[in-house]
Amino acid sequence: MQPSPTAGAGALSSGELRQAIVDVLKTVYDPEIPVDIYELGLIYSLEIDEENHVKVVMTLTSPMCPVAESLPPEVEQKIASVPGVAHVDLELTWEPPWDPSKMSEAAKLEQRVADVRSEVRAEIGSVELRLKDLEGRLETRRAALRADMAKWMFGMWITPLGAMIALARL
Repeated sequence: MQPSPTAGAGALSSGELRQAIVDVLKTVYDPEIPVDIYELGLIYSLEIDEENHVKVVMTLTSPMCPVAESLPPEVEQKIASVPGVAHVDLELTWEPPWDPSKMSEAAKLEQRVADVRSEVRAEIGSVELRLKDLEGRLETRRAALRADMAKWMFGMWITPLGAMIALARL
C-alpha cells in the first residue's frame, strides 16, 4: 500500500505511530457485531519497523464473513492514511480461528450490554403481545357485558311496558 501523503513529515515516535494506527483501527467496525475490529480481537499482530513499514496480521469472525473481500482492503487503506506510515503489509489469516475469547474486556462488556438490550427488547415485545391479547379479551368481555346489559334492560323495561300495553287493551 502506498504511504500516506504526509509520510516522513513531522515524524511520530514509534509509540505515537502505533497509537495513531490503533486509533484508526478503532474506527472500523464488524458489520455483524457492533464492536470495532481492534477491540473485537481481529487484529492478531501489529508490527512497525524502523522505516515505518507496518505489518498487520488479522482475521475475520468467520471465513463466511460477508465483508471478507472488502474489510481487509479497508483496513489496509485506513492504516496507510495515517501520517508517517511508509508501507502497509496486511496478512489475512484463519489460524488460529477467531472466537469471542479474543475480545477485549471493553468489547465483551459492550457485547453483554447489546445482548441485554436485545433481551429487553424481546421481553418488551412479549409483554406487548400479551398486553394486546389481554386488550382483545377485555374488549370481547366488554362486548359480552354490553349485550347482557341490553338483554337485562330489555327485560326490565320493555317486557313490563309490553305487559302494561297488553293489560291496557283488555
